[in-house]
Amino acid sequence: MGLQVTVQRSLRSEIERHRKQNGYTLSKLSELSGINHGHLSDILRGNRPMTVGQLDALTKVFGKPPGWLYDL
Repeated sequence: MGLQVTVQRSLRSEIERHRKQNGYTLSKLSELSGINHGHLSDILRGNRPMTVGQLDALTKVFGKPPGWLYDL
């Protein structure tokens, strides 16, 4: 039986991955997205839900098409 590797994608993991790929600090991502630094930190730690507006703001920062990650 072969080894199965499961890759779990979540909103938070994808945002973190793109944040790191772009070399953005949390402060820079907050500045670019217009999301309060404390709120963004709470969102990425899973302590606060993310609004569609915040997701759309992050989508623009990362240069992704509208609706990016809606399926997650």
